[in-house]
Amino acid sequence: GRASPRTGCSIHETFDLAASAMDALLDRSGVPITRTIMLGHSLGAARAAVVTNGNAAGYVLLAGAYLSPTADRPTQLAATATAEGNDFDGSGAITGWERAAAQRLADGITRDRAKFLPDHDIPWASDVLLDSNAPILAIWGGLDPVSIHGPLLEQLRQKTDTVYVPDVGHQLGPESAGLAGPIAPKVVDRIVEWLSVRFTAD
Repeated sequence: GRASPRTGCSIHETFDLAASAMDALLDRSGVPITRTIMLGHSLGAARAAVVTNGNAAGYVLLAGAYLSPTADRPTQLAATATAEGNDFDGSGAITGWERAAAQRLADGITRDRAKFLPDHDIPWASDVLLDSNAPILAIWGGLDPVSIHGPLLEQLRQKTDTVYVPDVGHQLGPESAGLAGPIAPKVVDRIVEWLSVRFTAD
């Protein structure tokens, strides 16, 4: 695959690097993956699921990209969507990603490809998460086109704890004039609350 201008690596190479980093961390710490909580943002959320094969103690997936079997760009899907859409984030307005998600749900969710990266045998994160018994928190921003994956993953894996924050974007912070701010404190608070409810010290 072609290298990303942001990372200098192809997508499959970032999965390989993440897997190597995870192996090194677990080896050094001596903590098994079954006692490790994974947190990933954007494509990192998909990598977190795939490199651990769904065997982590829990997952916090922030603005996850490719968390449902949808290869097309969210903006392209929104441009062709004919569904009226649902107000998934409760903002009072229907956005493009909400129309696109409603269209995919109405059409029935099918894999665009058998594997996310078939040439490298990398599966869809949604397939991995479907087979996982780990608790999952997925947080999406109402201003983020990638949030199309939220309703799709929610239908595929109904035991996922899904949260939509209407006034934040892909970085899960406020956006103004195309600029993204830091992650909103209310999003951090939601993560901490979920972890405190789901996990207690032994």
